[in-house]
Amino acid sequence: MDIEKGRNKKAGIPFKRFIDDVPGVDLQYDKFLPSMSHPELYTRANHLGSTYDSNGKRRVNYREVEIAKKEFESLKKDYGVECSPRFVVGEKDDGSPAVFTIDDKVQGKNIVKDSFGEHEKEGIAPKLDTLFSSILDYLIKKYRDGSPMLADIEPPRQYMYNEKTGKIHLVDTDTLIYTNPGKDDILMLITNSLGFERFDDYDDDGKHLIKYEEIKGDDSIIKMEEKFKTTFTGFRDKLKLFADSISIKDRHDYRDEINIIETFLKNRPS
Repeated sequence: MDIEKGRNKKAGIPFKRFIDDVPGVDLQYDKFLPSMSHPELYTRANHLGSTYDSNGKRRVNYREVEIAKKEFESLKKDYGVECSPRFVVGEKDDGSPAVFTIDDKVQGKNIVKDSFGEHEKEGIAPKLDTLFSSILDYLIKKYRDGSPMLADIEPPRQYMYNEKTGKIHLVDTDTLIYTNPGKDDILMLITNSLGFERFDDYDDDGKHLIKYEEIKGDDSIIKMEEKFKTTFTGFRDKLKLFADSISIKDRHDYRDEINIIETFLKNRPS
């Protein structure tokens, strides 16, 4: 297939021109050519930053792709979260570089948006407890060591129940990362999973403030407890151990986030 002559668009390949293999990722472009328009796969694009050297050659920043690949592999191997994204770097129609994520389509239901029968709920509930506990383990590790991490894996809406395999899959596998996450970033992600969103505000004197407001809708762990008529005991126990381990200084610095966590732990699904 000649991608330089525009035949890729007719073939359903979503980028204008292949740029390069990602350093350290070991991708072969030819391997993905037949699969880019495969009915059981989907692709999505994320912008990649780039600069030009003194010779006018474009240099693409691959770091976020390298980090994302490593972290997705760790998420599956070390934490048991079902995900298998592959990456190709190319140009979009406007000529800008982008990383294209290729992933398997999941035949099933979104755990937030879709309905489940009572028998389904009984089988899925313990799997969700395990999933949310694993994601929390991942976030706690990043809280403690500050290493690069995936930034958008905690909302329940990112997961689907595979009706063929009975497994729960992470289906939003964008290369959104924190290269140097702070403790406030981790706590924001945890509180986001509990149903609270951080936003910036300012007082009358122009002082910058960070506030939280409750997320409207069902995209939170407590709403999942209500929906599946259960209590995620494993997740709650792990969250309590983490909250109890937070230092006095951090409890002061991040008192709003700690308050959200402790309020969640006190409340049980109705």
